[in-house]
Amino acid sequence: MGGAVSIGKGDPKASRFATTSVIPTATKSGNNSMFPNGGLGSKRKLTMRHTVRLDTETAQKIQSVVLEMSKTGRLELTSAVDREGSMGTLTRHGLHALQHIPEIVFSMLHLTELNLRCNEISELPKEIDALVALRVLVLSKNKIAVLPRALTKLTKLRVLEVASNQLTALPEELGNMESLEVLLANRNQITKLPDSIGYCMNLRILNVYNNALTELGKPVSILPELVELNVSNNQLTKLPSALLRWKNLRRLLLQVNHLESLPALDALCNLEVLQLQQNELKSLPSMKNLVHLVKLDANSNCIAGLPAEVAHMTALAHVNLRRNEFKEIPPQLARCQAMEILDLGANPINSPIPPGFAELSKLRTLLLDGCNITLLPIELIGLSSVCRVHLGACLQMDDPETCEVVLGLRDSCSRKGGWLKTGDWKTDHRTESMSSDLWELYDELEGQIPDEPARKSRVKGGQGSTDFFAGRTPLTQC
Repeated sequence: MGGAVSIGKGDPKASRFATTSVIPTATKSGNNSMFPNGGLGSKRKLTMRHTVRLDTETAQKIQSVVLEMSKTGRLELTSAVDREGSMGTLTRHGLHALQHIPEIVFSMLHLTELNLRCNEISELPKEIDALVALRVLVLSKNKIAVLPRALTKLTKLRVLEVASNQLTALPEELGNMESLEVLLANRNQITKLPDSIGYCMNLRILNVYNNALTELGKPVSILPELVELNVSNNQLTKLPSALLRWKNLRRLLLQVNHLESLPALDALCNLEVLQLQQNELKSLPSMKNLVHLVKLDANSNCIAGLPAEVAHMTALAHVNLRRNEFKEIPPQLARCQAMEILDLGANPINSPIPPGFAELSKLRTLLLDGCNITLLPIELIGLSSVCRVHLGACLQMDDPETCEVVLGLRDSCSRKGGWLKTGDWKTDHRTESMSSDLWELYDELEGQIPDEPARKSRVKGGQGSTDFFAGRTPLTQC
C-alpha cells in the first residue's frame, strides 16, 4: 500500500496511523547511518532517538515517517517505514505551522500521499514535480496564491485538495492530470475554471464552493464520470446549455448563485440530490428520468409551479420549496409516496390542501407556516406518521372538519414526541426564515429557539460530502 506524509496541525487521522502501527522496531545505536544494517529492505519500523540525516539515497525509499518534538524543542525523526512496509504518516506534534515545505520531502520519490493541511505555506515549489508516485496531495488551509505548472506533471495524482487558500485561478495545464478523480478547490477566489479541465475524464468530485465563478464553462459539462458537482456560493447566472454527459452525477449543488433559469436535466438519470436554494429561478427545468432523486431544495426563489414529472419521482423524500410564489400546493407531490419532509412555508398559498396528501404514509414533517390556508380536508387526519406539523395562522377553527383534523394531528404528533403549531410564528424574527432542516432540530432544543448567530452556525456549512468516496479524500479539520 502507498505511504503517506502529513505535515499539519495535529491531524487526528495522521496521528492514528502513526500510533496504531504494530511493526517490529529497530533502534538507532549512535552511528551516523540512518538505517541499521544498511537499509530498509524488510517490513519493519525504525525508531530514531536522535536527529539524523535524511539526504541519503536510502531515504528516497521512505514512504512513511513520523516527526515529533523532542525535549530540547528540536524536530526529530522518530520512526520510518520503507516502501515495503505498512502505511503510516509524517505528522507534526505541537509544532509551529510550516511556512515552507522541507526540501527533503521532494526526495521521497515513492511518496504516495502528502498532507500539508493547516499550515502557513504561501508557495508550492516547482520541485513538487519530483514526487512522481504521488496519489493524494492535500494543501488546504494555507496561504497559497498560485499553483505552479509543475504540479500538473503529477500524472498519477488522484486527489488534489487546495481548499481555503488564496487562489484566483487553477493551472491552465490542469488537463494533463488525467488520473485526477477528486478536486477540492472550495473557499478561494477563483474566477474561471481552465478549459483543459475537460480532459480530466476521470474526475468524479469537483468542489468549487465559495469562489467567484461567473460561469461554469462548457468543458465541465462534458466530464462523463462526475458524481458530485458543488458550485454553490458563486456568481453563476447560467449553466451550459447541454448536460448530456452527466449520467453518473448523484449530487448537484447550485445554491446561492444568480441563476434565473436552468437547462433540461433529463439526462441526469442517477441524480439523488438537487440543491437550488437562494437563486432567482422563476421555474424548474424539465426533470424527466430523475427517478432516483431523493432531495429537492429550491427554497428562496420565485417558483410558482412544478414540472408534471415530479409525480413520478418515486424516491423523492425531502422537498423544500419555502419562500417561493406558489399559490397552491402542487398536486404532483401527493404522488410521491416516499415523501418524509415537505416544506412549503412562506408561500402565498390560499387553496385547500389536496385530500390526496393523506396517502403520504411516510410523511413526518409538514410545514405550511406563513401560508394562507384556512380549511383542512378531513382526510388529513389519516397522516399517521407525522410528528412535526405547522399549519400557519389562518385556519378557521370554527370549521368542524378543520378543528377535528388539528386536534387529531396534534394528538398524533404528541404521542411521537413531536409537535403541531397553528400560530403565526413570523412575529418572532428568530423563526422568520426557519427551513425544514432547522425545524428538524426543534425537538432537540427543548422548545428554545436558538439565537440568530447560533442558528446560522448550525445551518451553514452543509456543502456536500465526499464521504462515499471510500474514505479516499482526507477531510479532517485542523
